Amino acid sequence: MAEWHCSSDSAIDIGDTQDMRKALELEVRAIKIVQSSFCTRLNTLALVNQLPPEILAYVFHLLREVWPLPYSRSRAAIFNWVQVTYVCRQWRTVALDNPFLWTNIPFSLGNTWKEEFLRRSRMAPISIAQEDYLSDNDIKSVARTLTQHLCRIQKLHLSSDQYANFMHILPMLCDPAPLLESLILHNNRRSSANSNDPSIPLEIFNRTAPRLRCLDLRNWQLSWTSLQPFSSLVYLDLWGCSVLPEGFHLALDSLEKMHLLEDLKLADVLPPLPDDVTPYSTYGPTISLPHLRKLYLKDNIRSCGLILKHIITPVTAEHEIYCADAEGGHEFLLPWLSTEVDRSMNILKLSIENDSYGFNVVVSNYNSKAWSVEFAPECHRSPKPSFYLSFHTDSRRFRESAMERLCQMLPLGNLESLSVFWDDTLSTHDWFAILGGCKSLARAEIRYTCAPSLCELLTTNISLSQSLFPSLVSMKFTDTYFGQTRDFSANFLNSLSCRASSLKELVIHWSCVYETLVEKLRCVVTKVEWDGRENYGIDAFAQYLPGWDSESEAAESSVDEEQLSSSSDILSEP
Repeated sequence: MAEWHCSSDSAIDIGDTQDMRKALELEVRAIKIVQSSFCTRLNTLALVNQLPPEILAYVFHLLREVWPLPYSRSRAAIFNWVQVTYVCRQWRTVALDNPFLWTNIPFSLGNTWKEEFLRRSRMAPISIAQEDYLSDNDIKSVARTLTQHLCRIQKLHLSSDQYANFMHILPMLCDPAPLLESLILHNNRRSSANSNDPSIPLEIFNRTAPRLRCLDLRNWQLSWTSLQPFSSLVYLDLWGCSVLPEGFHLALDSLEKMHLLEDLKLADVLPPLPDDVTPYSTYGPTISLPHLRKLYLKDNIRSCGLILKHIITPVTAEHEIYCADAEGGHEFLLPWLSTEVDRSMNILKLSIENDSYGFNVVVSNYNSKAWSVEFAPECHRSPKPSFYLSFHTDSRRFRESAMERLCQMLPLGNLESLSVFWDDTLSTHDWFAILGGCKSLARAEIRYTCAPSLCELLTTNISLSQSLFPSLVSMKFTDTYFGQTRDFSANFLNSLSCRASSLKELVIHWSCVYETLVEKLRCVVTKVEWDGRENYGIDAFAQYLPGWDSESEAAESSVDEEQLSSSSDILSEP
């Protein structure tokens, strides 16, 4: 067997295979270092790498927002936006030199990643935002981090449906938090007995969080006293929190100290009121929130009315009020509503709706020419309505009387747009008491069974030369049954004929209407928009029509046709 010899020009004299293998590995490593050096020099010529480090770091920040870390452990060695920092040495250097890029501390990825982010963030303010998926070990890790780094936490957002999770964390919230700006604590599983909900410490953050701007608590026990130190709040959201037995005045005292508030949401958190309370009871001085832009209230109607009476807000502030147990309590809102009216509220748009839960009133000083009024508050078009009132009650009689009383208090002289979605039957006289002063009304949208009485009102002539609503140019009907009374269709046609010179547009959508009527309406109104549905929802309308018989509908339709034909002499007039 021939003996192997290394060539004479080799720089390395190796006596065995193992030594030669090591030498070759060293050479390969050296080649890779040289190759890496060439790649680095080549990368510097790329246009993106000619960006200043500050711009590149900002790009990483944007990427972190749109491609956040996963919320659960993964087998991948690196995750989402972090892997982009491995593209080249320059990117890696920029990322590691920017501590603010690593301030969103992940806990669900395990302790190693958490500690690495804490190390890379150095002393920059950090954020902790975690949800229900945290394990017991993760919760304990959060608690340890709060103990060690509370002094530099900027955002603390925790949400859980496990009572025990908060028990690990609450003791850590008793030291000062000088950099804290946002605190969100959501208890997502409220106990049947509110007394079993977790409690916010009375001395939370040792009453020292000078930069706290956002506070959002859900389903906690708390005392209004614990909130008084946080005068820097701009956003306060308390939802479903059981308040300790304290006077109503204590809530007012706490809110008065938060003079910077711009967004205030209080849902079922106001202290209970005594049984002998009246709409004119006083529980402390009237407080002013000069910067408030939006006020959201959800509580029983007495508490809503009294808190509104004790708070002065800017004229431009939006009010979104949900009143429970509203039956017989609308008087508690009248003092506040009277004050709003006295501040020269200019109402251009009014929407009224009832449903199985109660009724809603939406008032706006902005009038869009677009049809379709959305009653869900989050769907309102910008600018937002001046106020949104919702009353929860099962009493039909209360709905009618309360709606009439509230609307009669509103200055509707400049009203331009009206939307009425009302199932209950109000007479023409009732609607006149509400809308008789709307001389500027130009657009009306009508829905459901209120159509006959409202149509009679809107098309009434005071005299041969003057109509009740002289500015009315457009009407829209939705979910309306034009055959619900024997004379409705014919009377409607005759009334519109008398307004032919002023009414310019008529829209009929999703309604039960005969094509014959539509064709005759086109001879009266300049523009008639109809979606072509003749018998839409006729079975659904039957619930509002006592004695309606589907078998007799054909006979009724023939009668209606005859009545419409008898109106042809009116249509022939100029």
